[in-house]
Order: sequence, then structure tokens, then C-alpha cells
Amino acid sequence: MAAALFISPATARTYVSRLLAKLRARDRTQLAVIALRSGVVAPTSGGAAGPGGAR
Repeated sequence: MAAALFISPATARTYVSRLLAKLRARDRTQLAVIALRSGVVAPTSGGAAGPGGAR
């Protein structure tokens, strides 16, 4: 994720931690659900989110 955004891995971790706290989410999966439900991201078909994504 960090490479795709041109930020360091440490910065990406900080952003995720801040999102977890602000949205009162318990984990990254819950952040993804919140993003889908709020329309920030659109659902995709196929499984992996992009290059290097786990299936």
C-alpha cells in the first residue's frame, strides 16, 4: 500500500492507526467495511485488491 501511495511503510502504518482510532474500528477489515458502506471505495470482483494483494 505504501509504495502505491509513494509514502514510507511507517507513514502508512501511522495513517492506518489514526483511521482506526478516529473511526473506532477494531481492525483493518472493519476499516474496509466502513469504506465500502460509506462509498469511499467501490466493490470489485475477483478477489485481490490489486498487484501483490492476497487471495
